[in-house]
Amino acid sequence: MIKILIRIIGILVLSIFVLYGSIKSFYNNKIEVESFSYVVEPNTSISDLYDGLYITENIFEKSLFLLGIFIFDFKTIQAGEYLVDDSLFKVLTKMKSGQTITHKFVISDGMNIYELSSYIKTLSLNNDCIEFKCINAINDSIEGLLLPDTYFFKRNTNLSILLNKSSEALDRYVDSIWGDKPIDNPLKTKYEAIILASIIEKESSNIGEKRKIGGVFLNRLQINMKLQADPTIIYGLMPDFNGDITRANLRDKDNLYNTYVIDNLPPTPISMPTKSSLEAAIKNSPNEYLFFVADDKGRHIFSKTYNEHLEYVNLYQKK
Repeated sequence: MIKILIRIIGILVLSIFVLYGSIKSFYNNKIEVESFSYVVEPNTSISDLYDGLYITENIFEKSLFLLGIFIFDFKTIQAGEYLVDDSLFKVLTKMKSGQTITHKFVISDGMNIYELSSYIKTLSLNNDCIEFKCINAINDSIEGLLLPDTYFFKRNTNLSILLNKSSEALDRYVDSIWGDKPIDNPLKTKYEAIILASIIEKESSNIGEKRKIGGVFLNRLQINMKLQADPTIIYGLMPDFNGDITRANLRDKDNLYNTYVIDNLPPTPISMPTKSSLEAAIKNSPNEYLFFVADDKGRHIFSKTYNEHLEYVNLYQKK
């Protein structure tokens, strides 16, 4: 009788070791070859969690899954979005500690309202800011109210939180450099500075050139000369701009952003300017140049007179 009992106990112990080994092996295996994201909804059951993580229903595997939940103490997991890219054990460890996916919200240098609107639609954000009404837009313009940067968020974060964070960052930065504006800088308000910075941003992405370009525009503003900036015309034609600026576009008086026709600055910013463009508008003075044209290497050639400018235009633009 004792021998039989010992044998039964031995079989049970062996079975437990085999079962534990199977559970441990199952938990150490990667869930899928390809990584994917999975959302744990509030009050998700353990059974529903298995069905969400595994495509096929396998009674033996599900049993190992359920037993492992109690053995490895995964009974309590946190709701949220998780990257499933490793073994079941490591994935459930992330779910237990709440290591959810962090997304990026990137406001790109020189972005405009049309580009931002399209971009927002691709993100897993809660859009509680329809038509950007959650921030104080001047003249219904979102450009110039946001600072290009990378902002981080979790799934279903309110869009208003990120936009207001960006708007506050822009205000703080402009405030921090406004006191460095030279006496001979003709800009009267911070908003004018943001408008000019938005034009500089679209004229060049070269940080080294921005200050020189800003100096040209400041010079023109100082002597009441039209800015004649192509990017402003383009913005006024959006979202239907076809890629070519025509002679008719240059003469169009109905385009409020046509700086070949209007005096001074356009009514609103045309893009979201970076810190370097803001500095080129604010921490800058009028320079000796009045014209610039892009060369064949993507840089700009500056000139003091119109005749000199025409020579460069003929050299680089009329080939």
